[in-house]
Amino acid sequence: MVTAIAIVMTAGVYGLVAGIVKLDDAGFYLVKDSAKSFTDLLKHLLGRALLAFAPLLMKTLSIVGTAAMFLVGGGILYLIC
Repeated sequence: MVTAIAIVMTAGVYGLVAGIVKLDDAGFYLVKDSAKSFTDLLKHLLGRALLAFAPLLMKTLSIVGTAAMFLVGGGILYLIC
């Protein structure tokens, strides 16, 4: 049972990371066509929003991830000492 949970969690985490990495590609895909209809305009606006959001998300995750690694490392050192 623990093995199944570990496999599902690993696939979930890697899937989430892949989605975050491909976020800007999705934005480029939505922006590439010209806006001919209202639906195309919405897709274009969503693509521009994704392209604006992706760098902010990556910067935030880099700071939060670094802090999390220090906290985990500090917790391990605290347990050892």
